[in-house]
Amino acid sequence: MAVTLTGGHLCPKTNTESDYSDYGYFYDALSGYGAYWYDNAGDYVSPNQYIQGIDRYRKSFGEFRISSPQDASLRFIGGLFWQRQTHNIEQNYIIDDIADSITVPGTDSNIWLTKQLRTDRDYAAFGELSFDVTDKLTLTGGARLYKFDNSLIGFFGYSRGYSSRTGVAACFTTTGETLRNNPTGTLAPADVAGSPCTNVDKSTSDTGAIFKLNATYKINDDALVYATWSRGYRPGGVNRRGTLPPYGADELDNYELGWKTNFGAFRFNGAVYKLDWNNIQLTFLGANGLSEVRNVGIARIRGVEMDVGYRAGGFSLNAGMSYNDAKIRRDFCLIANPAFDCTLPGPAGETNDLLAPSGSRLPVTPKFKGNVVARYEFPISDWNGHVQLAANHTGSRRTDLRPAQAAIKGGLDSYTTVDFSFGVKNDLWSIEAFATNLFDELGVVNTGVSCLETVCGDPGGGTALGGTFYDTLIKPRIIGLKFSRDF
Repeated sequence: MAVTLTGGHLCPKTNTESDYSDYGYFYDALSGYGAYWYDNAGDYVSPNQYIQGIDRYRKSFGEFRISSPQDASLRFIGGLFWQRQTHNIEQNYIIDDIADSITVPGTDSNIWLTKQLRTDRDYAAFGELSFDVTDKLTLTGGARLYKFDNSLIGFFGYSRGYSSRTGVAACFTTTGETLRNNPTGTLAPADVAGSPCTNVDKSTSDTGAIFKLNATYKINDDALVYATWSRGYRPGGVNRRGTLPPYGADELDNYELGWKTNFGAFRFNGAVYKLDWNNIQLTFLGANGLSEVRNVGIARIRGVEMDVGYRAGGFSLNAGMSYNDAKIRRDFCLIANPAFDCTLPGPAGETNDLLAPSGSRLPVTPKFKGNVVARYEFPISDWNGHVQLAANHTGSRRTDLRPAQAAIKGGLDSYTTVDFSFGVKNDLWSIEAFATNLFDELGVVNTGVSCLETVCGDPGGGTALGGTFYDTLIKPRIIGLKFSRDF
């Protein structure tokens, strides 16, 4: 019997500063909202914005695990897990020298303040039991009981002098009403230090169970096949925009058939699978450039993955590939409902919209990925040398689930990178020359905008230069030399 106890505590602090002038340009300069930005003398000021942010992060976690001898025909692993994460979030959206009347109280030239405390708690009990039915057949079953409890409290938005609906106007008074609905009321004390008041106080929690079943059959010493069904989940949470509802957990059911084989110098492994993704959590930009998370329905991913290998003497060749067909299976509506019917209005009679029809391809998911690695190892006197060449390919991808936004941002092209290395080592020293992304391929991982795609993407052609997009790129070509020594 083996007992394992692990845990830890992290407490990093992250400071960020970023330019937000795109928002000021497209919303304020082009649309005329810059007329609202003035100083105490009533003179206009530049609408250019920038963001100064701080995230004070804390994470504590622990796990207790117990396991039986793994060479027994009946064996188990079980344990308990817990973690608590907190984010003390501060984001100052600053327009220098704006009037005191439109500055968020307690700040200096903030047109907008986000000051919130997010707390995520997770608890779980898990267990897995394996039984060797015969010397060839093994059955495994597992379960995980979970509970999450997530909350968000604090402030976001404008001063009351700028907005009569959001920000301070939406803060709670001592009667429990918002200041907007109780203009003569007294603001309740702020729950998060450094904020003028509280206008968001929401939480979400749930309990559930996920399971796993696996059967493995060993045909001989060089080949086995397996079948697996498993279910995973992600906890729900609370949007930082308090007017939005919390989002629920999403679940993923995986059905997989696979094989692992060796034929002398050859290796051939693979799997075919289907994933049913329910209550998908999707993140996209909403009003005021704030990210929103919503549950968008159901998706199905069908795929296959394979890897082959060959080794003879000092030479080895390995190749792998995966193909995925990933699409949503229900309409994605602006206001979700159990029927996935975008003609149905919202709870208060709000007009609903179809954002993405059933059959839309999931974003940032290539249909095809592949890689090839060739390596040759050889002796050099008392040293062992190697030379290696590798190629990695990522297929084209869609930038957004929603067709309108995807059309504005455009697609993500496929790209292929090549890496090369040459090195030698002995019992003490290792020396390697390398080049990653040898041909300096320009690969785009994702692209985005700093405000709504329909605004900062400039679909109407209101500017001479068009919309402003920000690409996340792969690393450029890097050439280097590595040394190491064992002691």
